Amino acid sequence: MKFTHLVFGAFALLLLLPLGLSAQEFSENPDPPGLIYGKPGTTEAMSKSQLTFFGKVTDVRYRLSKEGIPHTFVTYRISQVIHGSVEEKGKHRITLRFIGGPTGDGLYLLPPTMPTFNVGDEDVLFVTDNGESECPLVGCTAGRIRIRHDRVYTNAGQPVIGIEKGRVLAAGKPDPALRVTRYPRPDFDKLYQRKEYRELLMEKKPDADLKALRESYEKNVPKAISLKITHFPGEGEDSSDKDEPRKNVHSPDATDVRENHLDVSDLLGTLSSNARTVKHRLSPAKSLDPEKAFSARIPGPTKPKAIAHPVKPAPIEAPTKAEQEELRMLKQQGFNPVLKPAKQRGG
Repeated sequence: MKFTHLVFGAFALLLLLPLGLSAQEFSENPDPPGLIYGKPGTTEAMSKSQLTFFGKVTDVRYRLSKEGIPHTFVTYRISQVIHGSVEEKGKHRITLRFIGGPTGDGLYLLPPTMPTFNVGDEDVLFVTDNGESECPLVGCTAGRIRIRHDRVYTNAGQPVIGIEKGRVLAAGKPDPALRVTRYPRPDFDKLYQRKEYRELLMEKKPDADLKALRESYEKNVPKAISLKITHFPGEGEDSSDKDEPRKNVHSPDATDVRENHLDVSDLLGTLSSNARTVKHRLSPAKSLDPEKAFSARIPGPTKPKAIAHPVKPAPIEAPTKAEQEELRMLKQQGFNPVLKPAKQRGG
């Protein structure tokens, strides 16, 4: 995946959730799963990461930038450092910032190529440029390997059946539990400020006052709203020219997947072995404070680069005698390309 800097209208989904909704499916059903190769490879990803680690999500917070753009702050407890380091020595936690999330007033900014997180998630992450980019992972979703019940999955929830020459191989149906993200319900007062919600509330309960509406909302609307992702970008398609190509080779049956489903201990052993081949280390990864004000990186217009060696237009050559004769005959026939008999031409 090639991550484009923030252009608000370019995101595929800005979701407005109806009141009382406890679960919401969006996008179409996933394509039939097959064997895929992920990119960048694990060794290459480690060489580009400031920190590669195995850890567990202990906290997820949502904050708005100074420009009002929602971001997600994800805190991990680091269980094992595989490569690199954290900026603060001895620190066993790191907080990462991703663009996207709820605004608090019923709107959700959900970039389709951005990973989402829940408290309790276990992952192997390849971290880079935390706080400097919209997604602080090498290859973004390619920089996340998920763990559930000691088994290994891709970001999209497909079982990983092996690592071949540094490439992650995955096959089979995605685990539904890894395709659900939970968000806190919107704040009632912020929600009520939106005209469409206010009209909806008044339509459902025209005689209720604001206090009664708030009490009904607090009582009946779930504290968490779950979004079920039914399709991830790139599933079932060959995108070998992208940063995260996925090439369908074949569709193994369920027995093959179960028998070859990679265990977390095997994954960590393979990654630790690969880490020893990475000869250089980058600067330590930063950990961010979700309570500290921050600015979103919004790109401005850029001036195109000058062409070092401009291409000169080819010179226009004069028509040959044959071309001049052909043009003369066309004019004589009123530009009719079908030749007339000589008598007609002379007449």
